[in-house]
Amino acid sequence: MLFTDSVFRPLDISKSYWNYVFYELADSRTKNLFLVSSPATILLILGSYLYFVLKWGPEFMKNRKPYELKKLLMVYNVCQIIVNVYIFLLGVKVSYTVNNFFCMPIDYTNSELAQLIGKCP
Repeated sequence: MLFTDSVFRPLDISKSYWNYVFYELADSRTKNLFLVSSPATILLILGSYLYFVLKWGPEFMKNRKPYELKKLLMVYNVCQIIVNVYIFLLGVKVSYTVNNFFCMPIDYTNSELAQLIGKCP
């Protein structure tokens, strides 16, 4: 019994640390957000991306011509510009709403200003 306890003790410690960091310390306002609610989604996306880039993608394109992506990349760049302008305008709105942005305490409420600050990176 002593051997089993000593073997599984590090797993119990790491599991309790995982729960403490990712669930007990988590902000309740982010529980329903897609990529913020759990690190498992990010790890799954990262693993899928690495598999595609390192294994499946090169095998798929081995005997094919390169794709022409110029128009798709232009649409992507326009979308990036629009999203960045939106984020910039949110930042301007928050900076004019808050009196002292650098020395302000953390607001854990669900107020409109706290939600607006949460949208800005």
